[in-house]
Amino acid sequence: MAWDLNLCVDYTHKVLVPFHFFVQPKSQRSPTPPSQPFPFFNLPTDIQLIVYESCDLATLFQLMRTCSRTRGPATKLFWANTSGNFWYYISDWSLFAYGTRHHPIIQHCPEFAQRITKIELNLGRLEFTFAEDERLSTATRAQDFWTKVCRAFPAVKRVVLSGKLPRRELPPGAGESDKNYTAIATVVTMAPPHVVVHVAFDEGNSARPQRYALWQVTNSPEPIWQVLDKDWTPTRIFLPPRKFASSPLGDLVTFTRRDHDLHLEVRGMDWLKIETYARYALDGVIHCPRLDCDSTFAERSQWKQHLDSTSHWRLGPGYGYVGEEMMELLCFKGTPVEVQDALAARQQRIDAAYRQTKTLQRRVGCGWDWSEEKTEQRRLFEEQFFAQLRDENFAAPGELLMDDQHTCDWIDCLHLYYDPSHVYYAGE
Repeated sequence: MAWDLNLCVDYTHKVLVPFHFFVQPKSQRSPTPPSQPFPFFNLPTDIQLIVYESCDLATLFQLMRTCSRTRGPATKLFWANTSGNFWYYISDWSLFAYGTRHHPIIQHCPEFAQRITKIELNLGRLEFTFAEDERLSTATRAQDFWTKVCRAFPAVKRVVLSGKLPRRELPPGAGESDKNYTAIATVVTMAPPHVVVHVAFDEGNSARPQRYALWQVTNSPEPIWQVLDKDWTPTRIFLPPRKFASSPLGDLVTFTRRDHDLHLEVRGMDWLKIETYARYALDGVIHCPRLDCDSTFAERSQWKQHLDSTSHWRLGPGYGYVGEEMMELLCFKGTPVEVQDALAARQQRIDAAYRQTKTLQRRVGCGWDWSEEKTEQRRLFEEQFFAQLRDENFAAPGELLMDDQHTCDWIDCLHLYYDPSHVYYAGE
């Protein structure tokens, strides 16, 4: 992983970049002396345009929000810039949340999503997502899928469908067939004509870290698979979240999204602290980050192999070892003070964000008390909550009532966070 003090990773060690980090202005290593304001708008228009064209995406985004005179040209260039190996990343759970594939629940900003042209959709196991059964064919599932994608991202031109490698490790060659790869090829070839689709398979396993290979699929007339990049390493960017007003539904969606993003930050912090043991090793000696392990290494490759084979990278509060002294994760003693200060400042910000998120969580829980179903407070909460679900089209018609009982995936989500008897109870 690249050294980035804003590193965010998921549980599979995939680096993901929240949008606010992607467009965050690059910090100056040393303070710049004060200078006189430059009369930028007095420059000839063609010179101004050259300056805009020289800006990176983060700068253009800031200019979009600076003043009305910079907004127009900066906005045009921001959305027109598709160069570079960056992709807006959407996982299956955030596009089709809570299991209802007939009614997508969009948690990202829909206005932003309408403008983007490049997306990576992580669908887990592609062959399972589109497998044929007694109810629906692969073609029907594919058609429904692309309808939803184009509804959510009407400007999209390039799509990468990513997921785990099927059990057969390589696509079938000429004259061969495989139902899993055939199903995936069907989905690719059924994409709208204006959308270019590639497939990225995660070829990692227990003995090999996560690595994606990018494939192209063509029909002539049988599917032909061609590898385009054996080690596809894009910058994956989370879309900015959808903003909701303070309300039962808005608070629930906001706190679950923030909670997910903060988990990415915590895991990124853990990996940064682990990395300090190799990055700032003293006299070329790399130590294991686990405090009760005395192993040392002369080569980074040996150190990484040790971490993978012993699972000594599983440190920090995110792995359930809070309070166990030997599992505490601290920066290596050779880490520069400025790096330690930056990480400490980030940790304080994460802690503050968690407190705000818990406030939202408790606010929802106070309205929806799982132990008090007949109270007036619970009735008012449900009335407002279900009305919002209907208004936002977050539930299929007829889904909210069954035998005079409210039932939908959203209710299961409420039980998950507030009912201790729920098998997946998340608690506080």
